[in-house]
Amino acid sequence: MSKLWRQAQALQRRRVLVIGVPRSFHPSPSARKTKSRKRTDVDEYEEDGEADELFSIKNVGSSSQNGTLAETSDAKEQSTTRPDPFIVEFNSAFETVTGRLKGCKDGDGEVEPRANSIMSLLHWTKATDQLSRVKDLIPTWRNAGRPIDTTVSENFIDRALLLEPRLLVDIFADRPKYGMDIPDLPTARRILYKLVVSSPLNSSPEASFTTDAARVAASFAALYPVYGLPPATQDLTSLALLARACARDAMQTGNADSKDALLSLIPSLISKLSSRTGSTEPLNVDDTESGVHGPQTLAAVASQRRAGYTQTSEVEWKWVTMSVWDVKCALRRLSLQNGKPREDAPPDVYWDPWQKITRALQKRVGLPEGQDFKELNRKVGSALALL
Repeated sequence: MSKLWRQAQALQRRRVLVIGVPRSFHPSPSARKTKSRKRTDVDEYEEDGEADELFSIKNVGSSSQNGTLAETSDAKEQSTTRPDPFIVEFNSAFETVTGRLKGCKDGDGEVEPRANSIMSLLHWTKATDQLSRVKDLIPTWRNAGRPIDTTVSENFIDRALLLEPRLLVDIFADRPKYGMDIPDLPTARRILYKLVVSSPLNSSPEASFTTDAARVAASFAALYPVYGLPPATQDLTSLALLARACARDAMQTGNADSKDALLSLIPSLISKLSSRTGSTEPLNVDDTESGVHGPQTLAAVASQRRAGYTQTSEVEWKWVTMSVWDVKCALRRLSLQNGKPREDAPPDVYWDPWQKITRALQKRVGLPEGQDFKELNRKVGSALALL
C-alpha cells in the first residue's frame, strides 16, 4: 500500500513539472521579419538618446506640426503676393479699350472696341479709383461714336452707389458730356437716399455728414426736371429725404441755410403726409411684423438695396418714416435752449412745426393722437429696426 502511494506521488510530481515548463514556439520567417522591422523602428527612436518612448513620440508629432505650419505660412505668403484677379482683369480690359479707341491693334488684331467693353469694365470694377477711370473714359467712348445705353447707365449707377455716389452728381450734372440718363423716379430716389444717408468713407453716416453733403443732395434733387422727372418737392420720398438732409445738417452744424431750407420744406411735407398721396403709399407698422411684410422679407429687400438693387415700396416707406423722425428730432432740438423753449424764436418758428410733424408721424405709424410719446418712439423704433 505504501509502495503504491509513493508511486502515485512520484507521478504527480512529474505531471507538475511537465505543466510548469513553458511552451516554446518557433516563429515563421514572416513573423521574424515583422518582429525585426518593429525592433528596427524602436531602435531608430532610441538613437536620439531618448530613454522614454513617450517623449520620442512627442518629438515626432512636433516636427510634423512644424512642417504643417511652414506649409501654411508659405501658402499665405503666396496668397498675399498673388495679384488680385479683379485688378488684373480690369487693367487688362481698360488697356484694351483705350488702345482700340486710339486706333491701335491689340493682340487679336482688332481695332474697334467691342460694344460691351464698358459693361466688362464695370464688371471688374471694385474700387473707387477704378470707377473714376471708367467715368473719365466715357466722354472718349462717346466721341468715338459709341452710345451709352440704359443698361450701361443702370450698371454704372449700381457700382457708384456701392463705391462713391457723388460721382453720379458730376455725371448727371453734365448730360452733354456723359450722355447718361436717370432711368426712372425710383432710381432717382435710390441715388438721393445714398447721398443723404450713406457715406462710403465712414461707417457712421452721422459722423461724416457735413453741410457739403447736404448741398450735394440738394444739387442732385434739382436735376429731376432735367431728366423728365417731377420736382423733388412733389414726390413724398424725395421731399422727405431732402428734409432729412437739412435736418441732420441743422442739428450737427447749426448751418443757417439748412435751418431755413428745413422750415421751407415743412408745409409741403406735412401736406403730403396728411393727404397720403404720392407713389409711396404709407404702410402701417403692425403690417410689417407678420405675413408677406415680415422682418425676414424686409431684411432681404434691405440687403438687396444696399447691394445696389432697386427698392420696394415697403423699403421706401421706411425711408420716409425715418426722414420724418429726423425732422421731428431736429425741430425739437432747435425749439429748445438749455431744455426750455427758446426766447429768441417765436413758437411758430420751431415749436408749431414740431407738433404738426409729430402728429403726422403718429398718423403715419397708425398711432392715435394724444398717445404717449414713449409709445410713438416704440412704434417708430419697431418700424425702423431693419432700415
